Amino acid sequence: MLQQRNIGNDGAEDETLLELDEEDYNKDGYIHPLNAPSTPWEKFTIVVLSIVFISIGFVCVHTVFTTKICVHIPNGHRETRFRAVDECFDHEDINGMLRGLAQSFIITLSAHEIEYWLDSGTLLGAKRTSSLNPNDLDLDIGMSLKAFQKLNDTLLPFPQRYKLEILDSVNYPSQTRDEALPGRYIDQVSGLYLDIFVFLPSIREDDGELMMGPIASGCWHECVACPGHPKHFIIPENWVYPLMPCMFEGVKARCPNSAKAYLTHLYGEDYMTRSWDFENYIT
Repeated sequence: MLQQRNIGNDGAEDETLLELDEEDYNKDGYIHPLNAPSTPWEKFTIVVLSIVFISIGFVCVHTVFTTKICVHIPNGHRETRFRAVDECFDHEDINGMLRGLAQSFIITLSAHEIEYWLDSGTLLGAKRTSSLNPNDLDLDIGMSLKAFQKLNDTLLPFPQRYKLEILDSVNYPSQTRDEALPGRYIDQVSGLYLDIFVFLPSIREDDGELMMGPIASGCWHECVACPGHPKHFIIPENWVYPLMPCMFEGVKARCPNSAKAYLTHLYGEDYMTRSWDFENYIT
């Protein structure tokens, strides 16, 4: 039964208390479901379901962090003849393959005293972090005409995984090279590559300064200060020579003498600031 009790304090405060007469309330044998004791079968079911849901959660989390996400490599950044039907490369795979290309090429040329320097996005990565530029899917090397001729004439012990192709070469024959891009060092597993640009000497007419640069081509479309259509990357020779030591992906490499002027000519004054172009990044 319900009982009401009023408590006053000098007429200033009244309090109403409702008391539950448990004896009268339970006389019909009613027990609230939340107060009812669980049966052994119900306890067992709860334990099993808990284990199932925890296991599902663990599997989902494990899948998120361990599933290999295949990266689409645009055809313009690889030799498609080496592409496999069932291939799957994630970002870590791609970085590892580019790293292998760079290290094997740099070490081999250095051992045979063949001159080269890091160029374009590869040079940019070397100056920013001494490592791969995350916006790049290929590598770039510059060479003088004399050094390129020495490379062409020398049989080098490159690892079997890699293939060097040079325009009109007996030692490194190619069916795909041209004068604008006469050399390419290729990873035959993925088709990723290192481009070799040959810098031809010239003299600037207005002041007689010694200049050098590769043939004008669409390869230099990102150059902000290059004249012409297609653009012509041509710079003072003293921006390149004497070559300076630099580090790239853990190996000693060679960089242009004035990397700052070189990169500013290519990418502008803010070349050290990374910008993210999600349309042209890895998709």
